[in-house]
Amino acid sequence: MNRLILLVMTVVLLVSCSQAVTSPLSNTAWQVISVNGNAVEGQNVPTLRFDASTIEGKGLCNSYSAEYQVNGDALTITPVVATEMACEDVIFNIIEQDFFGALNVVTGYAIRGDDLQLLDLNGAVIVLLRKAP
Repeated sequence: MNRLILLVMTVVLLVSCSQAVTSPLSNTAWQVISVNGNAVEGQNVPTLRFDASTIEGKGLCNSYSAEYQVNGDALTITPVVATEMACEDVIFNIIEQDFFGALNVVTGYAIRGDDLQLLDLNGAVIVLLRKAP
């Protein structure tokens, strides 16, 4: 009887450990509201989509991607890889580089309603996003 209980517990443990743990960010899409406290407005706002282990999106002029990992409320994003097209408007280049730079220093996240806050090491919101329509 003890062996049967041990066998059942082992099988349950193995099955529960083998199931993939999905992040609350997986398969979500967002639009950038602000970067480092500066509002991003207009029709052409950066986007961010989380797949199972990668992010991708459009900055103001370039497409980008990276890999990410979630552990609780900790979020790590590998360095962003982006196309290298220059924006027609210099300010767009600056905003886009600020956005990509902020993604590279994200250490955590919080979801508040329809908003996603990407946080730095001190817990400050460095990128604020809203769920994409």
